[in-house]
Amino acid sequence: MRDDELPDALKDSLFGPDKMYMASRSYIMFLQGLFSAWPSDRFRWSPDESRSNIVITHGLPVQPKTDSKLPILVVTTADVAWQGAGANQQMGGDPFDQQRSFSWNDIAPSTALIHAVATNDTEAMLLGWNIFCAIPLFKDLITRPGGMDYVDHRPSLSPVFDAAQIVRGALPGQWWATRVVSPFRIAQQLYRPDNVALRNAVTAIYEMFHPEPERGSEV
Repeated sequence: MRDDELPDALKDSLFGPDKMYMASRSYIMFLQGLFSAWPSDRFRWSPDESRSNIVITHGLPVQPKTDSKLPILVVTTADVAWQGAGANQQMGGDPFDQQRSFSWNDIAPSTALIHAVATNDTEAMLLGWNIFCAIPLFKDLITRPGGMDYVDHRPSLSPVFDAAQIVRGALPGQWWATRVVSPFRIAQQLYRPDNVALRNAVTAIYEMFHPEPERGSEV
């Protein structure tokens, strides 16, 4: 996903595009491609909603269209945390130090959670199994849109479970799901001297904590 393909709201940022959004979008693109090639019409995805036999979306809980019994693939992401792995963090780099010019980089692992939801447990398990098998094969392609720099080749697959907490308004036993957990990592350049907007933010924050004394207030 190139920068010119991102929504305008994601381009208006001090730190560049939201890489967690880009990661979610990458997994959705992967699922769309995978299920567009399903060997029969049973679970084949199409960009034309009227012809698609599976729904691929993001965010929980999901809200099926009225009376729809189509299987649903739902992508969400878990928490993300900086690891302090860059040399700048280990050396105690300080963006307020005007005597030094440096870049500030870090990595942050997270996980994608893909729920395969269907009206019976056999279909839910089959969908989850295919995703589980496909991730190690296509992990390098999943990183190409740019949100992630690494996708682990060891996803995990849960047993089938009742999806009443996933599908809005569902009764127990009405929908079933499996969950594929796919670890990934993002790399981010947090600070660089040629980021003018961020340098302005550094100056503004510094002045908040070190205000100049008002004229005439000096002792």
